[in-house]
Amino acid sequence: MSCKIPEEIYKKAILKWKSLHPEQFYLNIPTKEVIEVEGFGKVNIGRKINNMRTGFKKIQNKEYSSKSTSLTKDQFIWYTKHGMIWDYVKWQKEVFHMAALQWKKKHPEEKYLNIPQNEVIFIKGIGLVNIGHKINSLRTIYKEMQEGKSIGTHKRLSPEEILWWTNQGMIWIYQKRQKKNVDKSYKRKLMLLLVFLQEFNLNLYTISKYINQHKNPIEESIKKAILSQYKKDNNHITERIYSDLIQAIDIKKSKNELEEELSRNKQFIIDVYGISEKEYNIVTQTFLKYATTIRTYQIYEVGLETNYQEKIKKIEKYNLTREEIEESLLVPLEFKDKQLLDPKSEIYSHRQIIRQYVIDWNEYTDEEKIEVIKQNKFSQSEVLYIENTREKINQTLHIVQSLRRKTNHYIKSQKIKY
Repeated sequence: MSCKIPEEIYKKAILKWKSLHPEQFYLNIPTKEVIEVEGFGKVNIGRKINNMRTGFKKIQNKEYSSKSTSLTKDQFIWYTKHGMIWDYVKWQKEVFHMAALQWKKKHPEEKYLNIPQNEVIFIKGIGLVNIGHKINSLRTIYKEMQEGKSIGTHKRLSPEEILWWTNQGMIWIYQKRQKKNVDKSYKRKLMLLLVFLQEFNLNLYTISKYINQHKNPIEESIKKAILSQYKKDNNHITERIYSDLIQAIDIKKSKNELEEELSRNKQFIIDVYGISEKEYNIVTQTFLKYATTIRTYQIYEVGLETNYQEKIKKIEKYNLTREEIEESLLVPLEFKDKQLLDPKSEIYSHRQIIRQYVIDWNEYTDEEKIEVIKQNKFSQSEVLYIENTREKINQTLHIVQSLRRKTNHYIKSQKIKY
């Protein structure tokens, strides 16, 4: 038999949820959300929030019955203070309105809401808002309404809502331009291959051979291409040595840290694999080249990812540091019209200046920023790029930090259990 959970326990659970989600100002809590309260156990705060919202709606509609969820004045004040969303549908509309306005602010050159479907906007206190998906959904509903199709009342667009979006530049009937079916991920791979061909002096044919013939992922293909350079004259230094080192040593470390770790294990490597000191030096040289190359590849892959949610996933997958995250978001500066810039070109040098100002932008006062713009004769679009990119970096660092904090909290809680 389940007992009624005291209100104070619910409040403790709510406060704990807020501490785990410091980036969230509102109680945007999923219905199935459960929080462990010390000394009590698991509390389904998601259901509690949903029930209170239902109770509030009934009071608003003057639907009183014995089965109605009771809602006291004290509860209303306390939950409102802590970010309760009493009318979720209305709140969602307001959030998407904010996201659309923020997108317009970031794209002043756009007259219409020509927003890609995977476009995501970060709103402080709320988090990531998939405005692209929302725009696509609104178009679909509008089209079905125009065709006289049966749509649920909760989905129908009100005249006020249609007017608001129209005034913001909504494209209700969107005719997609016919384009050749090009694999975007393949184009990104080609750009990455050009980067490595230039920066690491790797043979493009060798890498593409491993990708196309053996259907290996690009990281594996780069590894094989690097190892093939050293195995020609050192056939007895097998790939097993490198595979073992790759598994044993964390390539996310800096080059100096990797060199120190290899040096500490020098005699062990020589003894276990029966190689000479000269051969050990070849192994070290090869492994360091592999580690540096792969890490650069990971940074470029994140930088060239166009889907922001996928970008965040890759940052977590590769466990990029703050500096590497910043570096990854500046990768597009090295390309123009999907072509890698020549480091000797004037545009490359100019973009390196922009790159440095993006990195340092937070350190300048408003007066200093104005002086920087004047001295470098930055155009309006360049200033906008610097400000937007700096904001995007700050936003990404904030999101990643929040995700890692949650992960660390979960790991600690699991250790406590076991």
